[in-house]
Amino acid sequence: MPKEKNHYDDTASIFFAISILGLILIPTTISYLRKWKKAFSEVYTGDCGCDACRRKARAQQKENRKPSRFAYFKFGLYILVWAAVLYLTYVAYHKQTEMPVFFDPYKILEVDTGATEAQIKSSFRKLTLKFHPDKNDSPDAPQLYADVVKAHKTLTDAETREKWEMYGNPDGPQGITVGVALPEWLVDGKNKSVVLAIYLIFLVVVVPTVAVCFWNSQREKAHNQLNNKTMAHFFQSLRENHRFRFLIDIWTLSFEYVQSIPVRRSDEAELITLKDQLPSDEKMNAQIRKNLKADKNNQQGAGMHPLRIKNPMLLFIYMSRLGNKLSPLMRADLDLFIKQAYRHIFGVVEISVARQWLVPTIESVHISQMVVQAVWGESARMGKVTDLLQLPHFDEKSLAKAADKGMKTPTIKAFLAAPEEKRENFLKENFSPEQIADIKKAITKFPSDVTFQSVKSTNEEEEEETKITANSVVTVTVTLGRPSITGLEKDTPVDVHAPWYPLEKKESWWVILGDERTGLVIAWKKIPALHDGTEAKLQYQAPKKPGVYNFTLFLLNDSYVGFDVTSPYRVDVGKEAVYVPPPVEEYDSEGEAVSDQEDQSESDTDSEDEK
Repeated sequence: MPKEKNHYDDTASIFFAISILGLILIPTTISYLRKWKKAFSEVYTGDCGCDACRRKARAQQKENRKPSRFAYFKFGLYILVWAAVLYLTYVAYHKQTEMPVFFDPYKILEVDTGATEAQIKSSFRKLTLKFHPDKNDSPDAPQLYADVVKAHKTLTDAETREKWEMYGNPDGPQGITVGVALPEWLVDGKNKSVVLAIYLIFLVVVVPTVAVCFWNSQREKAHNQLNNKTMAHFFQSLRENHRFRFLIDIWTLSFEYVQSIPVRRSDEAELITLKDQLPSDEKMNAQIRKNLKADKNNQQGAGMHPLRIKNPMLLFIYMSRLGNKLSPLMRADLDLFIKQAYRHIFGVVEISVARQWLVPTIESVHISQMVVQAVWGESARMGKVTDLLQLPHFDEKSLAKAADKGMKTPTIKAFLAAPEEKRENFLKENFSPEQIADIKKAITKFPSDVTFQSVKSTNEEEEEETKITANSVVTVTVTLGRPSITGLEKDTPVDVHAPWYPLEKKESWWVILGDERTGLVIAWKKIPALHDGTEAKLQYQAPKKPGVYNFTLFLLNDSYVGFDVTSPYRVDVGKEAVYVPPPVEEYDSEGEAVSDQEDQSESDTDSEDEK
């Protein structure tokens, strides 16, 4: 007798696969389609209607529309996965239709539930004549005839009917079938060699290959994703007194820039034509002339890389907002340069902070502000202040008119500090109502109301504010205020209005405790989101010598020029507490404490004196 085939129901595995794929695929596909819709939509959806914001939106749309290998791979992957889901759905549907239904004798005999015995017998006679194999040539006739006979017996035989009503089957209780959500081919013994081979290939080949590839891609990078050669260059070149000009010379020669930004023979001539339109700085011009002269005299190119001239010039052109005067090739170089600038600037910040150098740390954060907003900062930089250009629709003419209106120097702080009536009149005279609305909307994003609410210093683990002693570990708890930010969760970063910056930007802040007299960073903390009531805790070791020390707390943002906040921090350091060890207990031969006996004898003596 041949062995009966074991029927394996893998329907559960199909439904499980459809559920998992659907949970992942549906939301990602919706997000994918929304990005495509946004990339090809001609409707501008930004908050600000200035020309720079519109240009940035169009540039990002064009960037998103560009076909790439990854985009093609992603699109093909979506098609394949959706095809797999549809195929699995088709298979599951057919398996559901093929599944056996519960035995219902009333339905088989085509009578209503609760039919009389006469109705049951009458229907039985008609169906047996209809499905009898001798009278019906249909291949299903034998099975249908057997079902009719079984249904008639179930409803007419008392014992069989009792089993059906109790267990749902005329044959009595049936075994419980437990399914496993695994496909049939995976548990079939015939495929065990294939399954084992797939498992070994995945475990021995795929996993190690992915791990090795990932390690090779990361071993040359530092924790901040900059190349180790770049961080080594920053470490070797940076000095504690480096400011704006020297810092730019350092980070614009990073390894990533050397590898990705090309150098062409036509670059120098194109940059020189724009040199006279940049802000005047005799020291910077002298440095550029010196670099050019050294480059011409150095025919071998050793010791003077061409990017030492090109990249700083690209940065100055960008901050002067003259990028539209560059050729398409140079504009592509500028775009690549600016997109990587932020990471490189804060690579310098990390080196400066690690060495406790205050000047390059603060200067690098200021450079970040200028890069994000494409404006010049203090006049000491390049002889020009243009931070008022952070407002939409403002240009060089607006700066001149603001100065003529008696707003002192045309800075963002002076503009916002001007009387409201005076500021409103200036806006109405120079801008349309739509432009004024954009300007006011941008002002609400500016961190003009950020303050130090409170500063509390404690010794080590103490919660209450106490006197600081020498060499103790001090915790400074800084509470920051920003009442203008409402409606956002505590840890949600704030969007930055940066129309000239080619990437989307979120605010981040640095709280730095520094000693301006010695130029040292004492403690620092990076804050990803600053809201009203945000706390930052800084720890440092108190000075060794007692005395009064005057430090400074700096609150620096990385995205806007002119909104940094400083606060004096005075700490009175007392003498270091002297450690007094506890007295050592002495015991006599009987094991009693000697100190207790002395105390007892002293008390006895005192009592006798009193008598």
